[in-house]
Amino acid sequence: MALIFISAIFMAFSLQFFTLNYQIQGLNKEMLNTPIQLLANCFIDYSNKPYFDTELVISTMDAYYADRIPRYAKSYSIDYYFYTPSNGAYCTATQCGGVKITLTCSLITNYQFTRSMKYEMRSGIYG
Repeated sequence: MALIFISAIFMAFSLQFFTLNYQIQGLNKEMLNTPIQLLANCFIDYSNKPYFDTELVISTMDAYYADRIPRYAKSYSIDYYFYTPSNGAYCTATQCGGVKITLTCSLITNYQFTRSMKYEMRSGIYG
């Protein structure tokens, strides 16, 4: 009887770890495989200096992630930190040279998953 109980607990933990691994790998895949063309469509050329349009970045990325993240996590938040690439200072204008996108999700057993990606404009080249 004790062996059946131990086996059942082992199976429950195995299923829990499999589910957690599936969610983490899926969220990593979605963040790392974000099409760079989405951000390339969000920059403007202002006096031969390319900048990200902050409002366009937020609306585009929110729409993209709203379609992909819910299959891995029920609750999530996306934070945007716009900055100046030369010194890393916070950018309050609507035209910024860099953006850091941070995804935070609550997974099973209240595990917090956080992943950040930085995108900068350098010499007119996105990446």
